[in-house]
Amino acid sequence: MASTKPRIYDLARIATRTEDDEKERKQKQSDLTKQIIAICNQLGYPDKTSSSSIDEDLMPKLISSLNEAEGLDLDLDGVNKELQVKKTTKKSVKTQEEAQEKQEIKPKQKLRVVRRIKPSELTQDLALLPPIQEKPGVHTSQQVKPSPPPQIQQKPIQPVVQKPVEEPPKEKQEIPQVAKKKQQGGKPRISVPLQPFRVAKPTMVPSMMGRTKRPSSRRGSQEREKEKKKIEITTVIDKPGIVTITSSLTVKELADILLLPETEVVKKLFEKGTIRTVNQTVDFDIAVELARSLEYEVITEEEKEETKLRADISKEAEEDLLPRPPVVTIMGHVDHGKTSLLDAIRETKLKITDQEKGGITQHIGAYQVEVLDYDNKKRKITFLDTPGHEAFTAMRARGAHVTDIAILVVAADDGVMPQTKEAIDHAKSAAVPIIIALNKIDKPEAQPDRVLGQLAEHDLLIEDYGGKTVCSKISAKKRENLDDLLTKITLVADAELGNTLRANPNALASGVVLEAELSKERGPLTHILVHNGTLKKGDCIVAGAVAGRIRAMFNDHGEEIGEAPPSAPVEVLGLSSTPKAGDTFQVYSSYQEVKNIAEERQQKVKEGKKTFGLVDVSSKIREGKMHELKIIIKADVYGSAEAVAKEILKLRTDEVVVNPIHVGSGNISESDVDLAASSGAIIIGFHVGAESNALREAGELGVDIRTYDIIYKITEDLEKALLGMLEPEREEVKLGKAEVRQVFTFGKGNKIAGSYVIEGKIQRNQIAKVIRNGNVIFEGRIDNLKRFKDDAREVQTNFECGISFNSYNDVEEGDIIECWTIIEKQRTSLT
Repeated sequence: MASTKPRIYDLARIATRTEDDEKERKQKQSDLTKQIIAICNQLGYPDKTSSSSIDEDLMPKLISSLNEAEGLDLDLDGVNKELQVKKTTKKSVKTQEEAQEKQEIKPKQKLRVVRRIKPSELTQDLALLPPIQEKPGVHTSQQVKPSPPPQIQQKPIQPVVQKPVEEPPKEKQEIPQVAKKKQQGGKPRISVPLQPFRVAKPTMVPSMMGRTKRPSSRRGSQEREKEKKKIEITTVIDKPGIVTITSSLTVKELADILLLPETEVVKKLFEKGTIRTVNQTVDFDIAVELARSLEYEVITEEEKEETKLRADISKEAEEDLLPRPPVVTIMGHVDHGKTSLLDAIRETKLKITDQEKGGITQHIGAYQVEVLDYDNKKRKITFLDTPGHEAFTAMRARGAHVTDIAILVVAADDGVMPQTKEAIDHAKSAAVPIIIALNKIDKPEAQPDRVLGQLAEHDLLIEDYGGKTVCSKISAKKRENLDDLLTKITLVADAELGNTLRANPNALASGVVLEAELSKERGPLTHILVHNGTLKKGDCIVAGAVAGRIRAMFNDHGEEIGEAPPSAPVEVLGLSSTPKAGDTFQVYSSYQEVKNIAEERQQKVKEGKKTFGLVDVSSKIREGKMHELKIIIKADVYGSAEAVAKEILKLRTDEVVVNPIHVGSGNISESDVDLAASSGAIIIGFHVGAESNALREAGELGVDIRTYDIIYKITEDLEKALLGMLEPEREEVKLGKAEVRQVFTFGKGNKIAGSYVIEGKIQRNQIAKVIRNGNVIFEGRIDNLKRFKDDAREVQTNFECGISFNSYNDVEEGDIIECWTIIEKQRTSLT
């Protein structure tokens, strides 16, 4: 049964009830909550969080300590009276009978939320750890394994008002790549690892980190230069820096970025199955993967723009910033109940799940709902629903990077699955709080303890087990315990995010593109999420490399609106074409300005076109070593077309290559058919149809158009088509063998092997292997096969025959002649 004891945040709320300003009250309430937790530690009650209950014997001690430390005038009777009033107010929402029935049916779960540790605080604690002993001959990255951060010791409580925590001064020493960035005028970014990294020996001082004492011994300049290079390379490997990769680049350019020799980059690429020379181009995805495998922090163009958006908000004046609704992303594995959870939260008659083929979300949906928080106040929350199918990895990653809180939906009857692990990685990479929604808890086959144990293996230990991860056990289908989940979302938003959920509603709007599609009736439609400012009808906007003026806006209910505040998801009309999902948008004061910016970005896109594999693939196709299947992909939204292309590219092998020559959104048009006819491609439509003119032209030109609603069917059909392009498998089958018992000579010294078939059969024109003393001395075709003086097609076991070869004339008595044939089999797999 749920506990009726008061919680720590209740006591903090009562202590700050006299504050008139709402903003100052919340700030003081948050500070006082931390103060109470620290007092609990002093009084011998460790591991308390803001949602922990307060025992009867602890309450008087807390009130006394608070009055002394903060100069408050709290009394036990007054606090109990306030708590009783709050309890009565909550019960008045429903009848006493309904509240009692709900309490008996579904007890509330205990809630504990812990404040996140800032990187600056973590750095100070890491400095206190003993250095890691390095094993000789083993690289640091192989020895050091991530471990939980050290426990932070609580300082004694002083009887004064708690002051804001100041950031510790930055270290003077910097790694070479950071120092280099400072010389170029750029602002360095340092990632704080969870484990201390190995530091070079005192005698090995990296460059740009102070003066190096000249060695006393007189050594040659070449020897000193070699040692210097070794030191610099060691430093780079110990703690790789931050690199920015925005497009495809050559091996030489990649080597310069990674501070590695060009030969080393070529070697690393070869180890990953990619053969490149110094001047050849490396694909963007492969370059990013290689950099991350070397423990570099990689910033892509999208992440760069997102970082800029957040930086713009931090530049706003403090008095202009107001609270905004949190953006919550719902993530998880296929069919674990993400969309059903959204449907249950919205409580709409039109089921979202029914709109998705196969019950699988195909692209991001964004919705805003109004809920009651832990103080019974109305709050708005923006929800993002991300696809769970493995093909939509890029879309899930975008969802994680535009969110404030991640809801990880895990089915209690299924457990941790591949996309669950990927969602955890995305959320951790985005550094956002994770709330576990343990769904399908009502099923008889549900095993919540087993699933929670699996999550603990991924560093998600819930509060009931002594961890810090918030968890809510729900049933989206039966709509059980949803209020508990919504309350915990608002509590985590206030306790962990604090003042970060703020924006300036009076600024020019900026945000991110969630999706874009080309509608036949209304033209380009763009689904966006406002980060900062207020987007208004008539604003001049640039999204990625596309410019336009807002002609109309619609909210998540399809209603036309005039403006969209921060954290609002909206659909806009007015852009000249469809931008890419993940592009950032910004409003400017004039249309000419956004037009110039869009043209400049379009030029960069043209210059950065991917050329990965063009030389190698083209040469192999010309030589007949590789077959090519060209494809044109059209989908309802660009993100889905991008996901289909990525899934199709996985079908590529050493013998056949799938080449998406065009990827776009909107219905299949005549221009698509013309392109397919001229290039010999087939057209794949995903959630789109073909225009009547396009169908007629395709019939005349013999262009193959295929449309699908589920991505599985696309890969299945293409795999069958690719199998037909592959050379059949050739398998050698042994037919029989004969022993040479006498050698006859006829004509001009030609020899005939008088043989006896001891196994199987011997056939003319099949492959023969002549074996002598266990070694194959000849392999060729049986040109002549006789049975006595007559030619024979084949000779069976226990019969004599004569065998001769046109290209071999050195058979001897005792030789074994094996007869083989080659059988061709249709390939059943691309691998």
